[in-house]
Amino acid sequence: MTNWYTLDGKMMSNREPLVLLHGFTDTPRTWDLVTDSLRRRFDVVAPALAGHFGGPRIDGPVSSAALPDAVERALDAAGLETAHLVGNSLGGYVALQLAARGRRNATLHTIIDGAG
Repeated sequence: MTNWYTLDGKMMSNREPLVLLHGFTDTPRTWDLVTDSLRRRFDVVAPALAGHFGGPRIDGPVSSAALPDAVERALDAAGLETAHLVGNSLGGYVALQLAARGRRNATLHTIIDGAG
C-alpha cells in the first residue's frame, strides 16, 4: 500500500473500511485525535493526498481531477470495493468529486468544512 498511512499496521480486518482524506497542505496525521474512537468500528486508513507530504507525485498537468483520480486509483489498488469516505477541507472536495462520479467504492461521504 504505497502512500497509504495505515493506523493499525494492517489494511483490512472484518470491519468496514473508513478512508480519511486530509485538507490542503496537511497530512494524514490531522486525524490522530479521532482515530482511536473510529478504529473501534472501522478499518481506518488515511492516504497522503497526491502532491502532499508522503503522497505520490502528480505527474502531468495539475487539474481539479488530479487528486480524486489519485484517490480512486489508490482505492482500486487496495482492492476496496466499498469504503466510507470522510474529507476535511480539500479532502472534502475530493470526496464530493468521487461522489459526483458515482463511484462504486464510496458508500458514505462525510464532509467537514469542504473546499470548493
